[in-house]
Amino acid sequence: MTDVIRWEEPPKAHGNAKPKPPSKYQPVADALRARPGEWALIAEGKLPGTAGTLAGRVRAGVGPWAPPRSFESKAVGPASGSSSKVYARFVGEGGNLTGGEPCEAGPGCIPCGGEAS
Repeated sequence: MTDVIRWEEPPKAHGNAKPKPPSKYQPVADALRARPGEWALIAEGKLPGTAGTLAGRVRAGVGPWAPPRSFESKAVGPASGSSSKVYARFVGEGGNLTGGEPCEAGPGCIPCGGEAS
């Protein structure tokens, strides 16, 4: 291999690559955005590990849950078995309901858990 620097764009997607289908959770994320601050059950009957993974993806802002910190989520259930549930709520772009601007009440506001006057 020869060391070289050449300014060029990488090749386009492989010729056999298919576009990724939309996430099955896109309608769920859209529904949560329409009702900010309200918790909703978004999945049930999941194995504990699967529920935890989904909750983590929601919090991390993966796929339809983007950008990061726009949603809160919780996986609830026993450590074993298949009765875990996942709850989520939209908390605003970047983690607050004020559209990315810090709330006057402080970081606890969801919505206004900081008790702004």
